[in-house]
Amino acid sequence: MAELLLRAIAALTVVSGLIYLSGHLLKKAQAAGLIRAAAGGRRIKSLETARLGPDSYIHLVQVDDRTVLVATSRGGVAVSVVWADAAPDSDAREVNAS
Repeated sequence: MAELLLRAIAALTVVSGLIYLSGHLLKKAQAAGLIRAAAGGRRIKSLETARLGPDSYIHLVQVDDRTVLVATSRGGVAVSVVWADAAPDSDAREVNAS
């Protein structure tokens, strides 16, 4: 019985050490820029919001290299325009007009 307990403690120690080592190596890889953090590497940025009415808004949002105009209201959400690059002045194409 004591041998089984010692084996369980040894296995727990090894697994805990591997978890700690994995976390340490992941932090070093993120700091070196080898991998991108899911929480830290934000892809969505709110550029501007304008109120149109009591419950209606338009939002200018940048997602990666695209700029999106999103309309929200009490009735729902609609993507109005998507620009292929970060500048809303160039190459506008309509996706789903509301």
